[in-house]
Amino acid sequence: YRLTLAVDEMISKNSRSPGEIKSWLSDELEKIELPGREIIRIQDIDVKFEEQYLDIEESKNILTGFKKLDGLLGGFRPGSYNLIAGDRSTGKSTFILNMVNYICDVLKKKILIVSLEMGNPEILGNLVSLNSGIDSSKLLNPSIKFSENELIKINNARAKIYDNYKLFLDDNTPRTDTFLIEDLYNRIGGVDIIFIDYLGLLTPTTKGYSMYETITNISRDLRSLSKRLNIPLVVISSLNRERLRRQDKRPNLSDLRDSGNIEYDIDLCLFLYREALDNYES
Repeated sequence: YRLTLAVDEMISKNSRSPGEIKSWLSDELEKIELPGREIIRIQDIDVKFEEQYLDIEESKNILTGFKKLDGLLGGFRPGSYNLIAGDRSTGKSTFILNMVNYICDVLKKKILIVSLEMGNPEILGNLVSLNSGIDSSKLLNPSIKFSENELIKINNARAKIYDNYKLFLDDNTPRTDTFLIEDLYNRIGGVDIIFIDYLGLLTPTTKGYSMYETITNISRDLRSLSKRLNIPLVVISSLNRERLRRQDKRPNLSDLRDSGNIEYDIDLCLFLYREALDNYES
């Protein structure tokens, strides 16, 4: 609005010379402050730096429960956009559920899982499996009858999860986008970390684009969401099959399926790779 007034006044002074108008316009523009741009001193950032990177007790990073991984990465940082990628049958969902179980059980954090791949009862079944020691393939098979001892373990695991886990699940398909995820976050009252399974099934907030452009837009929205909420997002992604034609089949960022510009958005990408499976399939 102030810029519009300045331009109107400039036009009304068209009798002035070009040099006078240029000087006057420069002075007026300097008076106009752009909204929403906070300038922060480096000294103010130092406190956050100490908390996040130097003081383990005060760090807001969320550990995964995998000791070697946590030793390398220090956990998921607040506001970070993290990708876990792999082929089918590499255990991506199981991998994140192990993280979820640790974060709920040990760290006592609040979690939202947006699952477009695995249903809520199956997620609960896998968590019960992790806490009871009974294989999930057996636990999720309704034709199998359990012994009395197994039923005690199962019910103890269910009670532990029911009483202690601050875990929220959403498996509503087919339409889920970052707007709906943020709405879930707000309705819950906030969470410490969000897991999304998986990237390829998210719905774009805009239509009419190619698959490459769609994934690019979704990834950009996820990047923005992680920053806006200032919590880690952990998202599962698939790999394309072209790498199987290479001699070195170990995955890299260019192997992300319909990757768009994901590699420019993410803070971290973890690849799950099983060499024996690749050699068999190729």
